[in-house]
Amino acid sequence: MDLLIINTKIYSEMKEGCRVIPTKTLLEQIKNQFDEITEIYVAHLPTVTDVSKLHITIHTDEAESLEQYIELTAADEVIVDIGEDEPVILPFQVMATFDGPGHIDYNEGTTVYMADSVLGVESRELDTGLTILRQKLAGVCPSCRDYVGDVWYHYIDNYSCRRVEEL
Repeated sequence: MDLLIINTKIYSEMKEGCRVIPTKTLLEQIKNQFDEITEIYVAHLPTVTDVSKLHITIHTDEAESLEQYIELTAADEVIVDIGEDEPVILPFQVMATFDGPGHIDYNEGTTVYMADSVLGVESRELDTGLTILRQKLAGVCPSCRDYVGDVWYHYIDNYSCRRVEEL
């Protein structure tokens, strides 16, 4: 198991006994857990400007229901490297569903993986999706690469940036 504690400052701000897993490691564990995944979607709740939790949805025919909550790791929180700023550490939950893929990336979520087999949308590799997620959480528009601070308002005012990211 690949658990990570960054430094004593961040560790001291974490709750006692919490375990942290890097985002990429968690997403790779998710991909390895299922044979066929059409989409992995990360909702940054409640919005990208005020993230308090990551809700990860896996769209797969292997899910047993519309909402099958699963535990893949003993970690309580995920750490997201957002570049020059200190990493973001957030609680998370993982849910599998047999409901079909189809999230529109916007201020509240990011498609971090989309399979080649999904018709009508562009595929997205995990590394590309993870980069977009990191940029959003750092306040950087993934489309124009400008630091905007509040991606939500930037997307409202800039249809072209919002449209580029939609799959």
